[in-house]
Amino acid sequence: MTVPRPLMKAQQRLDDGVQELLDGMIKFDEEGIQKLYDAFDGDLTDFADRLNAIQKAGSNYNSFGGTEEGVDSSVKFVIKTGAVKSL
Repeated sequence: MTVPRPLMKAQQRLDDGVQELLDGMIKFDEEGIQKLYDAFDGDLTDFADRLNAIQKAGSNYNSFGGTEEGVDSSVKFVIKTGAVKSL
């Protein structure tokens, strides 16, 4: 039995996509995760605690100037940064 050509092409695209994903995960680990890990000397507990504190503070922050009781409000921040340079 021979495999139909469209199925072979689809399988090759899937293989290519899996390889691209793997390459991206390796790059993410090397350039992101490992740098964070090294910056905290292998102990990410303090980093995780800081992230959790920031998230908790943000979830409790719902107004710039206060709201009346019973009023549901939310806050969004827009931060202007420098240009992101492509690699």
